[in-house]
Amino acid sequence: MIALRWAIRGVGLLSTLILARLLTPADFGIVAMSTMVAGLLTAMTDMGTWQLLLRTKNPDRSAYDTAWTIMLLQSLLLALVVFLVAHPASLYFKEPRLEAVMQVSALGGVFIGLNNIGLVMFRRDLNFRMDFVTGLLTKVFSVVPTLILVLIYRNYWALVAGTLVGSACEAMLSYVLHPYRPRLSLSRWREFASYSIWMTPANIAGYLNKKADVFIVGYLGSTAQMGAYNVAAELSQIATGELAQPMMRAIYPNFAKLKDNIEELARAFEKVLHTVMVLGFGFGLGTAAVADDLVHLLLGNQWGYAVPVLRWLAVCGACGVVLHTLTGHILIVMHRESLMFRLVWLRLIVFSLSLWLAASSGQALDIARAATGATAFLMVGCLLLMPRILPQLSAWALLRSLLGTATIAAVMYGAVVLLHMPSIPFRAVRLALDVAVGATVFISLSLAWWTARGKPDGIESKLIELVRGRVRALGRATR
Repeated sequence: MIALRWAIRGVGLLSTLILARLLTPADFGIVAMSTMVAGLLTAMTDMGTWQLLLRTKNPDRSAYDTAWTIMLLQSLLLALVVFLVAHPASLYFKEPRLEAVMQVSALGGVFIGLNNIGLVMFRRDLNFRMDFVTGLLTKVFSVVPTLILVLIYRNYWALVAGTLVGSACEAMLSYVLHPYRPRLSLSRWREFASYSIWMTPANIAGYLNKKADVFIVGYLGSTAQMGAYNVAAELSQIATGELAQPMMRAIYPNFAKLKDNIEELARAFEKVLHTVMVLGFGFGLGTAAVADDLVHLLLGNQWGYAVPVLRWLAVCGACGVVLHTLTGHILIVMHRESLMFRLVWLRLIVFSLSLWLAASSGQALDIARAATGATAFLMVGCLLLMPRILPQLSAWALLRSLLGTATIAAVMYGAVVLLHMPSIPFRAVRLALDVAVGATVFISLSLAWWTARGKPDGIESKLIELVRGRVRALGRATR
């Protein structure tokens, strides 16, 4: 599932790299402003319909039709509100061009609401192949028109138009890929409304936890600085969040099936959490270590402002993906939406206070540092809270897993920085050598620590099995 998700993300990343060479940070900043405001409004109207469908045992047609109708109404409301707040948003960001961009982008909300709710059945049935096909085709249909328009017009309107085309294609494609045909119905609206009492506020806080720092940078800095900061945040998410998100999408239905067997659920969650730690800290601190060559090689010299920001946001992303795992799907499966609500709002309060203090300096780098510190603090706090939610978990075992993984990642970071060879004139060669050093150190230390812990079942054992399988297959092929 992770590999499939990376294939989809790879298409988007390739598009971003090409667009970064053709457009300016200011162009990206204008579109990022519009996308963030729309994203916040989406969180305000999101009732968690697909999560409830996944959690419900054997949902019938009335449940799917009610969910689709609610999502359609949400999208129509969203489009109207985005159009109306376009002018106030342009005043907040001090960017007059934003008003027209948001008004045009509002149309995309309507397309989103028309998506076929039948696609949720792919996840319920654990049909990851079709889930992947849907995501990949949607991304391709969005990327190709965007690139064509950028090559023709070379401005931010190409990004806006590409997003609209992608949303329209996604809606049409959803009916091609799944035979379900939804109908207008609100017969079970009370069930969804009671669920949304906790989910909607949690979604709002969750979105602000991800984007509050970018909102502040957009207010304090220029449009170009906002664009560079947002791209740095996106790159950090590719290295961390894009690993955990597909895993949690795949695991969530399995968690739901284990909710009546708490011991099995606790064991499964502990394995997933450790895997998220290994991947998150490994790729997060790895990205931080090679940020300079990575940004200049992939995006170009005009994006140099993003380098120091990316270093901190990559670490922030590593902590954030662990925090999200602790406060996300597992609480929904256990019907602890009220606790999830309290935790995400507590996180927002701590996060906002940290950013407010850092904003006094007016520097985007200080905001990135504050975001990292607040996220790390909250991650440890929620980790120690988990045994109270799942008593079968051990606080010491969870903390040992976190400290061990973070220490290994920190050693890897130090090794890459220490052995970096700036005298090599080619960035691509330097980056490749740094990646090789980092991967060798991290994998070697991780396997050594795994062996010292008695070789428990987890990502390390899966890696060993994968390598052995490849070696055996290669041996049979050479006979």
